[in-house]
Parts: sequence; structure tokens; C-alpha cells
Amino acid sequence: MSETDIVINRSLTIPLREIELRFVTSGGPGGQNVNRVATKAQLRFDLAGTQSVTEEQRERLRSSLARCLDTKGILHLSCQRTRNQHRNREEVLERFRRMLQDALRRRKRRIPTRKPKSADADRLASKRRRQVIKTQRSRVSKDDE
Repeated sequence: MSETDIVINRSLTIPLREIELRFVTSGGPGGQNVNRVATKAQLRFDLAGTQSVTEEQRERLRSSLARCLDTKGILHLSCQRTRNQHRNREEVLERFRRMLQDALRRRKRRIPTRKPKSADADRLASKRRRQVIKTQRSRVSKDDE
């Protein structure tokens, strides 16, 4: 990954100038530095306003990433896994890259198949066998002896 842009796939590269990265104080363990050092990385990407993606890619990203987008079409991600600002920055950028790759990947259409007729016959035969086993487990009445 270069310092000026993020390569998503062959047809899409996002310049870093279109990504807003902020650092804020992180919750959780951190000792004395937890309230003083801004290590949590917050990434914002304006999907609605970017010039890097085509309209087709924008629609696909909008539908796939709907849970991460706000009402203005801005993608929000954050990372506070480590106590190191640089590592959190790298992790959030890598997660951003993978999310866009997955969202743009074309899924194979499922071809519906029919189940074989023998599958129904096997299932019914299995049920009959279980029925016999269970009836043999029942108590024998004095009349049957």
C-alpha cells in the first residue's frame, strides 16, 4: 500500500486525501496514558461525494455497506485494538480496503438443484426403521405375553 492511495482492486484506487483519519482517546486498558494519548483511529470516507468510484461501484458499495454508512453516505470505521496509534491506523486502513474489496466482489449466482426422488424414499424408510425401534422399546402388556 503506497502512502498516497489505497489499491482496492484493478479498477479502483482510493486516494488517501479522500479519507479522513482522526485519532481520539481510547477506552479500556492503557495505564497512565489511557486518558492522555489519542490512539484510537477513526476513519471517515464520503462514499456519496467521492470522485474515485463509478456510479455502478457506488451503488454496489452503498447496498453492501449499508450498516456502516450514515444517512449522508459517509462510511465510519474505527480501531482501538492496540495502544499504538500507528498500528491502529494501519489496521483501520486495511479493514477499509478489505471491506471495499468484499463489497465489490461479484458473487456467483446459485443454480438451484432438485433433490433426487431416492432422497425422499430414503428419508421415509429411515423414519419407518426408527418407528419400529421405538415401538419395540415400549413396555409389554400382560395381554401380549
